[in-house]
Amino acid sequence: VIVPFWPDVFAELDFGKATLEAHLGGLVFGYIGLASGIETGKVFIPEVSGWYKFGKRFRAGGGAIGVYVPDAELGDDNLGVSAWLFFAGGKWVLGPG
Repeated sequence: VIVPFWPDVFAELDFGKATLEAHLGGLVFGYIGLASGIETGKVFIPEVSGWYKFGKRFRAGGGAIGVYVPDAELGDDNLGVSAWLFFAGGKWVLGPG
């Protein structure tokens, strides 16, 4: 089991019951677990998502998170490597609200 971590810049736009979120992380990538370490360099982890608020304690929505490594080589091209994962989910507020 390995737990990854990285720094992240976060922005949220609130439109009443709807919100848009954007994250940009990377440049430092660490992991803790059976193997541990910290890597630095050009690794970017963007995320965009949209959420709908159901009351004060629950949001449902979805988005996409990606990984972009501009220095990675795939075959004869040196254009970098990117991968995207689309998701749907829910968020609950656990503390005072």
